[in-house]
Amino acid sequence: GALSGWQDYPAVFVTLNATDGTQLGGTTLLAPGQSMFEVEDHPAAATLTLRADGAARIDALTVTPQAMREAILIRATKTSRQYGHKWLEGIEIAGPGGGTALHGLRFQTEADAMSSRLQLRDVTVRGFHTGMILSHRAYLIRAAGLRIACGVGLHFLGGSRDAGEMITLTDSVIDGGRIAILNNGAEFVLSGTSIDFVDQVVVGSGRVLLQGCHLEVNRPKAADAPLFDVGHGHIDIAGGTFMVTGADFDAGNQCDYIFALQSRAATAAM
Repeated sequence: GALSGWQDYPAVFVTLNATDGTQLGGTTLLAPGQSMFEVEDHPAAATLTLRADGAARIDALTVTPQAMREAILIRATKTSRQYGHKWLEGIEIAGPGGGTALHGLRFQTEADAMSSRLQLRDVTVRGFHTGMILSHRAYLIRAAGLRIACGVGLHFLGGSRDAGEMITLTDSVIDGGRIAILNNGAEFVLSGTSIDFVDQVVVGSGRVLLQGCHLEVNRPKAADAPLFDVGHGHIDIAGGTFMVTGADFDAGNQCDYIFALQSRAATAAM
């Protein structure tokens, strides 16, 4: 909820450890806002440690158990090629629809020096909680002609190891969800892409470049849900179109900001 201190960028360090001291997961928070990370193991007992080098206010801590998490898992093994891309082309991945906790695609590799690199072309992902989850060793992922119609379009998880470099979408569509990009530190580049009928375009941290994109967003319905909610990082909108739709327009705008920059480490340019 709040973070301050004498340092330029105060932080909260979150770790979860098993009883033998093994670190199961964690993340570093550099600004107010929501952050998410996952724990792979199922420990009988664990210790959650919150360490801050500034003054922090924690508004909520939520633990959500999940069974089957995704329809398709993209990962490299120890015997995979270290470089190059696999292809996924010309398919539709249909989820169970509203109210589901299931995700569409998960990019996650545990093997050192490998990565979940994939090139997607003419792929539709719809009817899931989140279209694409990006986790450990997910980087240099490219998509063209991608359509995501889910509650959350793209989600880069906090605490991801060796991940987040240059996730690119061209000539694609993200539509009909709550959040187009939920980011915890990755680098996204979208070119010639439409983001339609979402409540928020970008939430979280990291770097997002929207180049020649079409943004057609829902009428802001909540004071704490600006179109861009940035804890730290940079948003850059270069060219394109930006509009708010007319759906229930007479009810009025409930948010005062296009960009809510939550710390000195957050910047935006349009």
